[in-house]
Amino acid sequence: MTDYSVLLPCVPRRLEQALPAEAAVKAFQEARQVRAALRALRAQGETGPRGPLVVTEHDRLCHMLTRRSYDAVRAWADGFQEPVPLPGPSAAPPLPVRELTESMNADGAALLAVDLTPRLPAPVAAMGWKVMKVLAPGYQNLRMDETHRWSWHLPRLASAPDRTGCPARLDDPRDAAPHPLP
Repeated sequence: MTDYSVLLPCVPRRLEQALPAEAAVKAFQEARQVRAALRALRAQGETGPRGPLVVTEHDRLCHMLTRRSYDAVRAWADGFQEPVPLPGPSAAPPLPVRELTESMNADGAALLAVDLTPRLPAPVAAMGWKVMKVLAPGYQNLRMDETHRWSWHLPRLASAPDRTGCPARLDDPRDAAPHPLP
């Protein structure tokens, strides 16, 4: 059994307090965690995927050990533009939740909020904790299982060039290789 504990996510204190430097640190930290996981897989004798399809997170990590995955990441990174200077910290207050949700819904997110508080253990709920999960079915989800064709949000992806002003690299994302990053 592979130990995935090195992949535990690092979450910023609060989203509105995250600064670009903190985001960069978190990205580097995550990259080091992925690197450690890949090294651990290699040390256990893994050399690549056991099958042609990525179905589990373990499959995705094994896929990352292949030349095909390296080439996909390299091609992606080759498309990066020159960085532009980031603005300094804003003196404006954080964007209110209502304004953020309205702008995301206007962009097509179709946000849904699910209150998971009733699922909390009684002692935790007694301390006043609340738990919400927010879903954005109008956006393209992260696809963990590459075998499901239904998990592509094709209208959203097709509209990306018009919405972003950036050309698509593929006419149909279903023709793409498995996403190489976890």
